[in-house]
Amino acid sequence: MKKLAFLLAAPLILLTSCRNKPIEHVVRTYDDNTPQLVYVYAGKDSTNCYQIEYYEDKTVKMEGPIVDGKRSGVWKSWYPEGILWSEGEFVNGLADGYRRVYYNDGSLFFSGYYKNGNRSGTWEFYTQEGKLEKKVDY
Repeated sequence: MKKLAFLLAAPLILLTSCRNKPIEHVVRTYDDNTPQLVYVYAGKDSTNCYQIEYYEDKTVKMEGPIVDGKRSGVWKSWYPEGILWSEGEFVNGLADGYRRVYYNDGSLFFSGYYKNGNRSGTWEFYTQEGKLEKKVDY
């Protein structure tokens, strides 16, 4: 009986999981048809998606969520070698929240906060060796 119930439920489970499967839409490619810009979304609503931009060698250049057609949430970008370059928060397409930018060796270059697209508060800048170089108030 349990086997029969599973066999009857399996197609429903598969059908439901297929409907929720993310759709990848290649927006732009390089000359060799390697994806350059891809939107990943569920259903047909491309205004709410996850955007991924690639370097020509297929490593991720930048990624983050799009809500109602605008950057929202945490966005990250990487150097071509795959080392994190920057990360920061966005709300309604504007920088809003923390921002960290790194040297190409992974050490922190500067950090601070944005409010409604403008720098806010105290920003700290570091040497590549990790020494605090200066603070700037915005």
